[in-house]
Amino acid sequence: MNLVGKIFVVLIFVMSLVFMAFAVSVYATHRNWHDLVTNPEATSAKPLGLKPQLDQKKNENQQLTQERDQLKNSWDAEKKARLQAVAKVETENEELKNQRKADQMKLDALTKDLRAAVQAMQALEDAEAGLRKDTLALREQITKNQQERDAAFKTSVETTDVFNQTKMLLDSVLKRNKQLADDTANLKAVLRKFNLKEDPAAYAGMAYKVEGIVLATRAGGMIEISIGQDDGLLKGHKLEVYRIGEGVSKYLGQVEVIEVAPEKAVCKTVPGMQKATIQVNDRVASKLE
Repeated sequence: MNLVGKIFVVLIFVMSLVFMAFAVSVYATHRNWHDLVTNPEATSAKPLGLKPQLDQKKNENQQLTQERDQLKNSWDAEKKARLQAVAKVETENEELKNQRKADQMKLDALTKDLRAAVQAMQALEDAEAGLRKDTLALREQITKNQQERDAAFKTSVETTDVFNQTKMLLDSVLKRNKQLADDTANLKAVLRKFNLKEDPAAYAGMAYKVEGIVLATRAGGMIEISIGQDDGLLKGHKLEVYRIGEGVSKYLGQVEVIEVAPEKAVCKTVPGMQKATIQVNDRVASKLE
C-alpha cells in the first residue's frame, strides 16, 4: 500500500470516529416526544406528560371557575341581603322620622299650650296684684265695719263652697242611683228570663259551680272531698255525687258540707238521697249538667 492509500485509511478512521461521536451525541440528546406528551404519571426519570398537565390545568381552571361562580353567587346573595338590610334601615329611618315629626308636632302643641297657660297665669298674677292693690286702697278707706263685712263675706264663701260640694255630691249620688237602678233592672230581667228567684236567701244552701273528687270515705256516711273554702264552699252547701265508668255517668246521691278547709271539705250524706255506696275517686259537683 502506497502513501496515498495509508492517508485515505487514516482519513476514513478519523471520519468514522467523528460520525460515531455524532451518533453518540444524537442518541444522548434524543427525547421520546410521545412520552413527553402522554406520560400519565411523573417519575424521577420521566416527568408528567404535557397532555396530563394540560388536563390537570383544565381541571384546576374548572375548579377555579366554579369557586369564582360560588363566590359570585355568595357576593350577589350578600349584596341582595345588604340591599334588603339597607331598605329595612331606610324604612325604619323613615318611620322614625315620621314618629319624630309627630312627636315634634305634639311638642309644639304642648309648648303652645304651656305658653298659653303661662300667659293665663301671668294675667291671673296681674289681676291678683291689681286686686291686692285695690284691697290695700279699700283698707285705707273703710272703717271698723270692715270686720263685719269680711265676716259676712267669709260666711258667704263658706256657704257657697258647702252648697257646691253638696250639689256635686247630690249629682254623684243621683248618677250612681240611676246606674244601680239600671243594673238592678237588668239583673231582674236576667232572673226572670231564667225563672230564678230574686231573694238571695232562696239560694243560701247552694254552692258555686264547682267540681271535685272524693278523697276518702268515713263511717256514718261521711266523705272528704278535694274542694274547699278557696273554691267558694261554705257550711250547709249541698253537692251532687256521681260516678263515671265506661263512658256512663251514675248518680250516687247528695251530700251536705259540714266542715270546710281552704283546699278540702268534709261532707255527710243527706238522709234519703243516697242511691249507692260512695267510693274514693267518685266525683262531686254543685250541679249536674
